Amino acid sequence: MFVVLVEDDPYIAQSICSALDYLNISVEHVATARAADYFIRQSAVDLCLLDLGLPDQDGLELLQQWRQDEIHLPVLVLPPGIKPGNV
Repeated sequence: MFVVLVEDDPYIAQSICSALDYLNISVEHVATARAADYFIRQSAVDLCLLDLGLPDQDGLELLQQWRQDEIHLPVLVLPPGIKPGNV
């Protein structure tokens, strides 16, 4: 399985990446909607973990854009207020 993590907080991203690595799940971390959009369109991704509060675009807007473009990748939305100790 190959997962892309879209998260702008480096501490949260590191915690999630470490947990996925521990489970032997390949993960690529990107920190912006623009990088996520490029990566999703260029790579074979099985799952996207998507933060809603990205610095350059709202995560839901990005997801809506993907759906309009018929990108039907499974997406798990990361809830607001997630903290590294809770991952």
